[in-house]
Amino acid sequence: GLDGEMIDRFAEAGLNCALPYSSMALGSVKGKAHEPGQIREVLDLAEKSGLKVIFSCKDVGSSARHGLQKWHGAEGQEAIVQRVTALLKDHPALLAWYINDEQPLSQIERLTRMRRQFNQLDGDHPTVGTLYQYEDLPNYGPTCDIMGVDPYPLHGKDMKIAVTAMKQLRRTGLPRWVVPQICNLKVYYL
Repeated sequence: GLDGEMIDRFAEAGLNCALPYSSMALGSVKGKAHEPGQIREVLDLAEKSGLKVIFSCKDVGSSARHGLQKWHGAEGQEAIVQRVTALLKDHPALLAWYINDEQPLSQIERLTRMRRQFNQLDGDHPTVGTLYQYEDLPNYGPTCDIMGVDPYPLHGKDMKIAVTAMKQLRRTGLPRWVVPQICNLKVYYL
């Protein structure tokens, strides 16, 4: 999530960008009905702090466990994308649309349609995807404007996974972002 307290912490730490996975529900308060206008309020706070937001629509239209098929009167991927784009495309805190987080090859057609729709509705903000499927990266070329890889976990002197990911990423011909993750997966899986 992203709220005023988190935005203040990011600003204090010198960060200038956030990608909240729960973007489609920003501003939700437990026990209070969520409204899309609350998202703009959170982005207003971000903008006042100089924080840019990569807005996550990664679950929109997905058939995965957290897939989002309905959103405040909009039903289906195209209708939801149209509604969220109309809501936010003019917001100064918006940096990009995050549309793919490690989706399988079977989702390429859906993701390509989503990218095209965002590009048509909002020519000012790119779409971004991040993948760990390094050998398949060139196949994902049509799915986003900026492609990222997230090699993890990086540890010790073994950086081979990051080098492999970056080499494969270069093959896409797209602008590239690398999201290295240094973590202890044992903590995550406890």
